[in-house]
Amino acid sequence: MSKRLLAMVVGVTLGILPWAVFPGLAGLLMVLLVGVAWQWQAVVAALYRQGWLGLGGLLLLSSALAVHRQEAWLQLVHFLPFFVLWGVIVQVITMTPRPWLWLERWALAMTWGSIPVTTIALGEFLVKRYTSFRDLSAYPLLDWLYIGEISGHRIYAVFDNPNILANYLVIALGITLGMLWQTLDHCHRRLPQPAYRLPLVLTSLMLILAALVYAGSRNSYWVAMVQLLLVVIAARRQRWLLLMGGLGLVAIASSAVLFGIGGRQLSWELLVDPIRLDLWRLALEMITQAPLWGVGLGNYKLLYVPGSIAGYSSFGHPHNLWLMLAAEVGIPATVLFTGIVGRMCYGSLASWINQAYPAQHRALITGYGLAFLGTTLFSGADVTLFDPRINALGWVSLAVLYAIPRLGHLLSSNLSKLT
Repeated sequence: MSKRLLAMVVGVTLGILPWAVFPGLAGLLMVLLVGVAWQWQAVVAALYRQGWLGLGGLLLLSSALAVHRQEAWLQLVHFLPFFVLWGVIVQVITMTPRPWLWLERWALAMTWGSIPVTTIALGEFLVKRYTSFRDLSAYPLLDWLYIGEISGHRIYAVFDNPNILANYLVIALGITLGMLWQTLDHCHRRLPQPAYRLPLVLTSLMLILAALVYAGSRNSYWVAMVQLLLVVIAARRQRWLLLMGGLGLVAIASSAVLFGIGGRQLSWELLVDPIRLDLWRLALEMITQAPLWGVGLGNYKLLYVPGSIAGYSSFGHPHNLWLMLAAEVGIPATVLFTGIVGRMCYGSLASWINQAYPAQHRALITGYGLAFLGTTLFSGADVTLFDPRINALGWVSLAVLYAIPRLGHLLSSNLSKLT
């Protein structure tokens, strides 16, 4: 398989992954296997240099010492394969000719891919709001859209939880904002682009913002507001983007004030969830029990004592990624994980600030950066890595951010040769 064909498969997979789960996961698996066979030495070297192999070793040690070992070994599937996927995507980006073109195509595919998801989500809202249907999974023609229980006023779309949908939406929002910046820049400079490009991006943006409201996630509201604020600051010379970002901020804030969030009116209890605070307290107690290697991946839910939080017989995680990691795999692994990711993010941000990127490249970097920032901030109050689609989109975005400084150096060297 040629490098271009592998990059094309990545793009198609990113476009269909959110709404066609099994074909998307099959595409990811093919990319992973072909990429390892193609550049296994480079992939292993990247994993070693960046510390992923060391982190993987700590995860294996934690699993071997876990309270419930079988569950810990099983939960490794949410981490180790995605380390390798990160390494493969890095090689695809850095070794495929015209990498910026492929990054643009991947972002455009993700923008396209958000439209089926948000259309289904808003259709679900309309059916629930204006008909007597409440459990859509009871209808054969609709059942294929859903994985879990579909009832109540909040929307699930193709995910099994409204919060997972919300995390996907903030990822899609980040990518779409980057594409909007690039598209408006092309319009301003009268550069050639497909006629459908601007309507596509605007449609995607409006659908994402509407779906965010009806998903009813408190977490996603403030994350989306941070993303919109950052893109307004980053692209303040683009008056149309400034206007649209400002309108998005006003729309999200006003919807929360006027209509509440997820059917719940704004209140101190809504903003500071006491249940989450109790979950965090339980995680801290587990951290004190095994601070070095943790209680084992997936063991939080097994060690949760029914009734520890009044009215709840079980909880799958403490609704905070770092507390979950510290409790389940130990403080050293959590610090190493945070350090690896933080170093990559710092490198891409420094490159964005210091490198003289063309506007279209700067917009792309911003889009991927906002997508990864969105899922990272969301992880502060919820954990959605158990959905492989969210997990994969996060790792692909992180791989792009890691590759950005190298692409910037290549761009500078090419420009210096031309001058």
